[in-house]
Amino acid sequence: MITTREEAYYDVIATMAEYARKDAELAHRFLDALNNKISDIALLPLSFPIKVRDEFRRAVLTNFPYSIYYKVEPGNEVVIYAVLSNSLDPKTIFRKLV
Repeated sequence: MITTREEAYYDVIATMAEYARKDAELAHRFLDALNNKISDIALLPLSFPIKVRDEFRRAVLTNFPYSIYYKVEPGNEVVIYAVLSNSLDPKTIFRKLV
């Protein structure tokens, strides 16, 4: 089971709006890449590396400079905390996840 925190939805909406301003097709491709990576996470949630605070895993999107940050909770429940640009400062990422 995968749940998504509200903040992660806002991340996705903001990113899609940014891409849509450039090209509507680009926004759709971003959403497809995001959904494909979420499917990968659902299949093998422990296969992505732990990158932040020894608890948040990071799955990098294909063809887009963004990553999904998530935790695997007891019972293998996956909780998506954020979808963030790979260009962000690690301190900013840390603050968004706490």
